[in-house]
Amino acid sequence: MATVVLSKKPPKKPQADFAFSIDFQKGEGSASRVFAATHEFIRACEKLDRELVSMIDANIETVMVLEDIEVGSIKTWLRSVLVTADDSALRELDRKKIVGEYLVKAKYAYLQWSENENPERDLPTLSRELQRIATEANIRRLPHYRPPTPAALLDVAKDIQSAKQQLLEGKDKAMFITE
Repeated sequence: MATVVLSKKPPKKPQADFAFSIDFQKGEGSASRVFAATHEFIRACEKLDRELVSMIDANIETVMVLEDIEVGSIKTWLRSVLVTADDSALRELDRKKIVGEYLVKAKYAYLQWSENENPERDLPTLSRELQRIATEANIRRLPHYRPPTPAALLDVAKDIQSAKQQLLEGKDKAMFITE
């Protein structure tokens, strides 16, 4: 039998890099739309992370980890965990933190680009921005990073659009939350 423990301490803040939050219209539309949108967004972030880390090192893999879910509106706290067969690529502990920060900044830039209605929005501009973020992060301590592939960036855009299409227009609202 489970034990109930009483505590006055607030719960720990999740060790997350970012959150995807949906303010949804209660009592309207399919109940699954909120979870479907969350699922599509997570898939898009996983694809984007794979492309972003491949710009740095082909031996690094990421895994998207669920850190917490908050109710009310649904807020899903996520973290990218780096996995590599060759630990020498990430030998320094602060390197994982740097890569994690790079991934969050790059996701933010990508989402900002994808929501931009500016006619000058194009893949080469996004590619240069993602390379700039990688260079500023100085992860490999080298000045050049492989550009992301246009096909991968477009594939992620399709997944993000799919996530948005799950939601009720004008009633539901999705947010990407970072520090």
